[in-house]
Amino acid sequence: MDKADLKKAMQDAQELQLGLLKTQEELENLELEVQSSNKLVRVFVNAQGVVKDIKINPTLLQEEHKIIEASILEAVQKSAQEAAKLIKERLAVLSSKVGIK
Repeated sequence: MDKADLKKAMQDAQELQLGLLKTQEELENLELEVQSSNKLVRVFVNAQGVVKDIKINPTLLQEEHKIIEASILEAVQKSAQEAAKLIKERLAVLSSKVGIK
């Protein structure tokens, strides 16, 4: 590796580091809303998977506790999956910009 290649690699590493910091900040501030399949539970989560809020439709509270629990669990799991998917997509975009596969 000659000096030009080393300099390019260092620039790419610095660009990647700056991009990661920017992406991390964007993901912290981005909020996703995910619903259970029955649309009675909504979970608000940032893209890092931190649950910010849960809203439950009052009609759900008339159901058996197992249905309530299942609805909440489903919405929380879906929110975690969506957050992970978003992170993966953002990192793929970032890595493609600096030529990482």
